[in-house]
Amino acid sequence: MEDFYWDQLLPDSDPEIELCIFPHLQEFLVIDRREAPPHVQLLHTAEVFDAEFNDCVQFEISNFLKDNNTFPFSHLMDMPNKIEEIIRGIAMSFVLETLDIETDSYETVPSIVAYVISGGSVKKDSDHLVTYLTSECESFDRTEKGPDWAQVINTLRDKEQEQYDSRQLQRSHQAFDSETLDYFYFWENRN
Repeated sequence: MEDFYWDQLLPDSDPEIELCIFPHLQEFLVIDRREAPPHVQLLHTAEVFDAEFNDCVQFEISNFLKDNNTFPFSHLMDMPNKIEEIIRGIAMSFVLETLDIETDSYETVPSIVAYVISGGSVKKDSDHLVTYLTSECESFDRTEKGPDWAQVINTLRDKEQEQYDSRQLQRSHQAFDSETLDYFYFWENRN
């Protein structure tokens, strides 16, 4: 059954760019297939999400907050989704700019798949994902002395797992902290 779901996660055709995001780490992997052999690189978030990124996010969110006074409740209710959409769009633009990809027109933007590797995907069942990513990374010309991508991917996965487990443990400890009882509201009967 695991194979059944894994097959559904893979794109129908090979994307031109694959991003492998580890949410609790500062590095992410980019597999750029626009040329043969693919170009693989490990980027640091500080290279992408700099002061200009922060200014851009603040500007766009500020404009959105000022945008609608006609339907204030609808505007407020839509706010979390819209802010997520704004941040996701700006973040992708900055990633593409870092990769020297022109984002001015829709036709010039390559097909992109982003793998968010966290939680259950970094547990023992992540072998399919690691095998797939390693094969994608190592499909480029090995005559050039480059990193051992299998080692890089496994290290990133293990670091993500460690950070994820640490956050889960921290959240479980906070559940018993008298100042953060949010975890118990789910079970509370308010009737």
